[in-house]
Amino acid sequence: MSGFLNQEEREFLLARVAGSSPQDPIGKLRRAYYIGYLGGTIAPQVPLGDLEYQWILKYIATNGGTVEDSDNYSDLWRKMVMVVGKVPTKYINQNQLVFYSNATA
Repeated sequence: MSGFLNQEEREFLLARVAGSSPQDPIGKLRRAYYIGYLGGTIAPQVPLGDLEYQWILKYIATNGGTVEDSDNYSDLWRKMVMVVGKVPTKYINQNQLVFYSNATA
């Protein structure tokens, strides 16, 4: 674990996006990963934030977690950390770092 969120996220994505390279922009890597994870046909104009939200919901559900209608972005990242077997914090960035450092799928 590098301790730097952007580096951990990039390494997570590079390990999961076929044909990617370290020079690819992070937005391109995110989009490719989310679309691959979500499957199906996704229009190119779907905003990256919407793809991330759909990915988070599916990741939590696929890994045994539950999502409530009242969950906000911070709550969702806490649940992402819990589904990888770690203890969440109250900070989104820290939870993202813990997730990307520990997720296996």
